[in-house]
Amino acid sequence: MVLVVETQEFETRLRDLPHTWLERQYSWSSTEADALKEAIEAVLEAGAGSTAGLVAILNDTGRVDELRAKVCLVLSHLRAKETGPSLVSALQAESLTVKIAACYAVGHFGDKRQLWPLLAIAKDRQQPLKLRQAAIEGAGWLSNRAMVVPLLRLLQIDPEPLIREAVARAFYTASMSMRFRDERVVEPFLERATDRQEHPDVRIQALYTLGITHDKRVIEPLITLLESDDNQEVRRAIGWALGGCKDERIVQPLLNRLKDQGEDLRVRQSCAWALGIEESQRIVPELLDLLQNDPEPNIRATVADTLGWIYSVAAVEPLMAKLQDRQEAEQVRARAASALGQIGDLRSLDPLLEALQDPADLVRFYAARGLGQMGSGLAIPHLERMAERETVMLPGWGKYGSLKEAALEAIDTIQNGGG
Repeated sequence: MVLVVETQEFETRLRDLPHTWLERQYSWSSTEADALKEAIEAVLEAGAGSTAGLVAILNDTGRVDELRAKVCLVLSHLRAKETGPSLVSALQAESLTVKIAACYAVGHFGDKRQLWPLLAIAKDRQQPLKLRQAAIEGAGWLSNRAMVVPLLRLLQIDPEPLIREAVARAFYTASMSMRFRDERVVEPFLERATDRQEHPDVRIQALYTLGITHDKRVIEPLITLLESDDNQEVRRAIGWALGGCKDERIVQPLLNRLKDQGEDLRVRQSCAWALGIEESQRIVPELLDLLQNDPEPNIRATVADTLGWIYSVAAVEPLMAKLQDRQEAEQVRARAASALGQIGDLRSLDPLLEALQDPADLVRFYAARGLGQMGSGLAIPHLERMAERETVMLPGWGKYGSLKEAALEAIDTIQNGGG
């Protein structure tokens, strides 16, 4: 009987892992959480009723490689101290599938002392590329400053673009953890980003990494690059990188790109996002002009988002007009609802309540979210009625596109003082 209870407790502990991990890691995606859930169900189905049972499956070479790889993932999030050596040993497994999973798992496990076996794999050009990539990215999760010199060396000399890209991604991951900042990375990554002979994927990942550094040294070179580079994906990444700088110098170049109707749509959207992060009130009139007059609905929708992010009170009435205009594109109206909730001006309460009855599913979804952000208790009865009647799931959103759940989450946010 005791064994049954212990097994049930262990299963409950495992099934709680994705939820607790998502709470700790704001950068972690729902896709990764779903992968962890799938791995947990697989190992439980295989009979792993304890930590020791998981280790036994990992060490059993007679088991299917994919199952052993899933065990690595589960152990990395379980973080039981006694399982660390088993994960490190799995780096030497015969199966490439298991070794790759072990690289990621050692990184997620978080024991900074295990950087060295990962670096040994990363530097060994005789190893398969996928394994070296996994080792580098695992090192990024460890966020150990001892990785800086050897990984920057790989960035400089390794002939494989996939490896240089993995190095950039490792530093991005380390920086996103908020435990890692190192000024030594700025110049090498700026050199990669501005080198037009470099592989585009390496340049793009270098730009994302630079955006996380928030280092002012990147501003002038990236503004020049934004105005002259012929690769639209690179320009898009530049917009994102500049958004992390929080500096008045970036405003006009980004606004110029956003207003350029000949520019690629996603580049313009990236610049709008960066302007929202900058939170410059002086550009509100030009943003309102774009909201009213830009011919591209996706730009009008993105500009609505931007006005919400900069909390523009002057935008409340134009956004309400967009929300209530049934001739406007659905995505523009939906984003207007979201922006109004973000701004939180009570003038928009009634229009948002009315939008809960809108014929467009996307508008109702974002109206519910907007009311949650606004935080007014007056919205709760309306949201409760919406939750009772809604059965719609937004196509392509999976379980995150439930209008019923959007209403319930908004109620929870209001009741808990969020928004």
